[in-house]
Amino acid sequence: MPTPNPKARRPRTYSWTLCFEPSGRCWIGSDTGLLYLNPGDRQIQRFTSAGPEFDSLNNAQISALALQGQVVWIGAKGRGLFRLDLVSKRIQRIQKGNLSAGSTINCLLADTNGRLWAGHDLG
Repeated sequence: MPTPNPKARRPRTYSWTLCFEPSGRCWIGSDTGLLYLNPGDRQIQRFTSAGPEFDSLNNAQISALALQGQVVWIGAKGRGLFRLDLVSKRIQRIQKGNLSAGSTINCLLADTNGRLWAGHDLG
């Protein structure tokens, strides 16, 4: 069996945004999709889910994250806005107003009144 080469280069993944749950889980928006790190773990995991909504998010450049209760809002470059329900692990793509499936989400803010603010390529 071959031995791993510690000097071998691993593919680089760039992180664009972080979001922390009260439990300590860290969600990571990267150039290769949505990642997470559980408290006490030593290895970052890739978030996976079944369904066409996840397929739209898979390998996307995640540019913005916001936590709102049991929901993680996910913004992606050129793929729009998504809602991840932390209880069901269900992903839903959001298309309202100027937000389309091809929007670039630059930033997200969940305010104390329950509203979500999104900065995107159209304003």
